[in-house]
Amino acid sequence: MTQNVSTAVGDVVSISNYRKYESDLYSDDAALPYPALETHRISNQYQYSEELRSTWQANERTRITYGFFGLGQQYLLDQSTKLDGFLKGLGQPQSQFQKNWSLSGFSQAYYKLTDSLQALAGIRFQHEKTTALSTTANTFTATPGAYSSYSDPVIPGSSLSESGAKDWNNLGYKAGLSDQITDLTMVYGYYTRGFKSAVLPGASPTPGISGRSIRNTSIRWSSE
Repeated sequence: MTQNVSTAVGDVVSISNYRKYESDLYSDDAALPYPALETHRISNQYQYSEELRSTWQANERTRITYGFFGLGQQYLLDQSTKLDGFLKGLGQPQSQFQKNWSLSGFSQAYYKLTDSLQALAGIRFQHEKTTALSTTANTFTATPGAYSSYSDPVIPGSSLSESGAKDWNNLGYKAGLSDQITDLTMVYGYYTRGFKSAVLPGASPTPGISGRSIRNTSIRWSSE
């Protein structure tokens, strides 16, 4: 949802987003007349974000955009698998939980060097935190000779869990030039240094919490 609000310091743009995904899935992964490999998977995931930004026309040549951006997301997976194709009565429950949030402030300035040539410079500071928990275990049927079920008791000593939390402070920036050669043609180039957040959801029972810096140089040409 996008809203435009007029204030004493200029027009403020608010961009809000929320989405949620839920799934309750049963699957037969072996397609055999007995439960050789079957899975019950429940997942719940949501994400929300809010951006507030405004533009200040300092003078005829200088324009500055500034604002804040917040993002939160959470992922939960509860999964049980019947493994009778490997050993009759054997099962494996697993779970994954990850939560991530970040808050950043940014500003980008544009300065007209000539009527067609424009320079830009921007900076962004971001604080981010991610937490994760993963578990796995094995179950075995309590009824001798029976196939596994999703409610079988956990085998003592088979449970494993791992958790972690990490936070970052990240500084990114951008600088470049653009030239409006004609009314329909523009050439522009820029250098950026940013940060790629830890990916959600995790892909293994052991949660990996990591992010990485990204540097990019680009020269482009556009025409209509």
